[in-house]
Amino acid sequence: MDEWELEHFRKRLKIYYKGTLIDNNQKEISKARIAKEILNHCAIATTAQSINNCHQAVKTTHAIEDRDLIIQLLTGLVKDHYLIRDNQGNYQFLFRLPHRNKQAFLGFYGYFDKPLF
Repeated sequence: MDEWELEHFRKRLKIYYKGTLIDNNQKEISKARIAKEILNHCAIATTAQSINNCHQAVKTTHAIEDRDLIIQLLTGLVKDHYLIRDNQGNYQFLFRLPHRNKQAFLGFYGYFDKPLF
């Protein structure tokens, strides 16, 4: 069930964020996967997130030190209408859901079987 019709947005990530990179552990990671990590982080955050917050979130699952890549992906995610950037330069998920609903939507309460992206 995809009552929010986000499958379209999930599919677009693979199209718009092509390519891979090698992390510090010599593991190949797709740019679309990193974009998904950023989106999921921003979707459950209770406040807008800085570039450093997003970079730290990615670093919890991937050995990526390239901050410029995170900036590049954040810029693209704003242009593609996944995220919005506020006047302080922080990022938040475009859909404004109450925090508890975001968590349910992402599967933390067992309602959905996969993360938002």
